[in-house]
Amino acid sequence: MVPRLPPALRRLWLRIEELENPHRNRWSQWEHTFAENYQGGRLWVPEVTEWVEETRAQLRAQGSTLEAPWPEGRSFALCLTHDVDLVDIGQTFRQTLRRAYLHAYAEDAPARRLVRARRVVRELLDGARSRGPRHSMSPIERALEIERSFGAVSSFFFTVYPVERASVYDCVYTADDACRFRGRTASVADVMQTLVAEGFDVGLHGGCLSAVDGRVFGLQKAALERRVGRPITTTRQHWLNWDARRTPPIQAENGIRADTTVGYNRNVGFRSGSALPYHLFDWTNRRELPVIEAPLVIQDSAVFEPDGLDYDLVLAQRVSRQIVDRVAACLGCATVSFHPDRLLDERVATLYRSILQHAVERNAWITSLERLDAWWRQRDVRLGLG
Repeated sequence: MVPRLPPALRRLWLRIEELENPHRNRWSQWEHTFAENYQGGRLWVPEVTEWVEETRAQLRAQGSTLEAPWPEGRSFALCLTHDVDLVDIGQTFRQTLRRAYLHAYAEDAPARRLVRARRVVRELLDGARSRGPRHSMSPIERALEIERSFGAVSSFFFTVYPVERASVYDCVYTADDACRFRGRTASVADVMQTLVAEGFDVGLHGGCLSAVDGRVFGLQKAALERRVGRPITTTRQHWLNWDARRTPPIQAENGIRADTTVGYNRNVGFRSGSALPYHLFDWTNRRELPVIEAPLVIQDSAVFEPDGLDYDLVLAQRVSRQIVDRVAACLGCATVSFHPDRLLDERVATLYRSILQHAVERNAWITSLERLDAWWRQRDVRLGLG
């Protein structure tokens, strides 16, 4: 008989509280402070995965032979991801104009014309000031440099400048924009194609409104596919905008295989209580979806930003190590997100290196979301679940 997940853990894993409670923050997001596991002091505990491992231990003790969670005898998995919000430090003049346009005309822009006009001027001035001295290395190069030293691959999620239903929080580069890459000027499309050719995963970082609008999601995915030259199967929603009822079916209907949005902007930990991949659920039609979720566990901005945990490097390393150790103890997967532009800050880069080094020392399988998805589906087939 297959053991059944206890009701309290099932509630956590399926995000039922997000379906029941309509309260959201001013950006229409579910905050960690609203969550029952945060209020109960369990946000940093992968409760569902710990229960799974306890159940596996009982089955092993009874003589059962179990399928290994990870390849090559690895103890746990570390999934590396990057949200490419900026392709370089500062904005070009055209990007600044696009940002100003969003502030004036986006769906969630202020209604008063004077306020909009002031924001447009401020955006233009801020954009002009941002075009100062640049770091010697481009953001994406810095991410690749760190990962090459560990022989690792990762996922890069690129945005698509919105053609309809824009938000003031959407990113403003396009695939045709120029950026620095390996000592030359290249288009963003060229960089994406190079990443794919070198074995990295390129996925969609869907705009804010794409999380609840299937047409917007589909247009952005199709636009990215045209420029990358291959199907896009992985995603993380921008700003972690994710609606438990609406977003999973949108992703499934548009051919997404793996998502890694289920996490928090202002804290680390386990939004769904899980440190293992799992299939998302369609609550409207009451069916499992063919989209695998790899929950986000650690994000750089949540660790360092003043409106997040506001840690210094020492505390950031200590807590990240604690989270990774907890995942390793239950043979789980820790998905981390480091924005390439933030990696130009040596403090952020040091934390990223330390997480990778600790994972190596603990015998982790370090991988991208695309490869994680492929492995997990193959494992499902071996178990008769696929």
